Amino acid sequence: MVLDKPVKKVVPGQFIHIRLDSKNHILPRPFTIYNVKNNGRVIEVVYQVVGKGTNLMSYLRPSDKVRVLCPLGNGFKIDKKAGMSILVAGGIGLAGLYLLLKQMNAQRIKNIYLFIGARSKDDLCLLPKFQKLNKYIVVTTEDGSSGAKGFITSALDKFLGSHLLPLTFSDIAIYSCGPAGMSQAVRQIAVAKNIPCQLSLEARMGCGVGLCRVCVCPVRSEHGKDNNHFSDSNISTVNASNGVCKNSKYSYATVCEDGPVFAAQDLA
Repeated sequence: MVLDKPVKKVVPGQFIHIRLDSKNHILPRPFTIYNVKNNGRVIEVVYQVVGKGTNLMSYLRPSDKVRVLCPLGNGFKIDKKAGMSILVAGGIGLAGLYLLLKQMNAQRIKNIYLFIGARSKDDLCLLPKFQKLNKYIVVTTEDGSSGAKGFITSALDKFLGSHLLPLTFSDIAIYSCGPAGMSQAVRQIAVAKNIPCQLSLEARMGCGVGLCRVCVCPVRSEHGKDNNHFSDSNISTVNASNGVCKNSKYSYATVCEDGPVFAAQDLA
């Protein structure tokens, strides 16, 4: 989808809220910003038809109008000092890394590796776009129809465990965007190996600006209040005594305003 929506600046990983002119779909829907063109005058969004809302979107025509709010949330922070940058994507989450890769190339970031996972080759429609921007790409599909058969997180873990890896883990930066299961697996790998990692989370949202708090996620309180992604006014602390968390104290952060990008080490 191409939207004629001028914006001053978009950080990779930020998202856009799109509201359809439909009585049956009152709430807007969040979509990652795939690309920005024409000096910020045009925004591109890639989506997959999975329900009634996205099905209605598929019938939109060039003359149709939609209500949008953007850019929203906190995006990725490029680590220019990293000796190797690893981008991990799953499914339609690949769209959330395109603008990041473009900016990395513009900043002359070297040693970028892409790990792209999908259910089948039919879900890799964006792959040619990424192949034009980077030559180091690992692809896996669950059915084996393209690349290696299996999960992309298994390929990532194998790569990081290879004796051919020329860097220490602290010299690597991981950026990830994909479904919850993949994000959790990437987080576990990064935390276990103490690799700096940023995760773009998916969540159902209402307002998109942190007011309704539909999209909260648990974070470690010792990280949350010192992290630039959080503010005391937007964090709710939960104590172990109330039965919600048996082991420790933690906090809630909104995916829409505090995220959608979080440091893996900050997530509970």
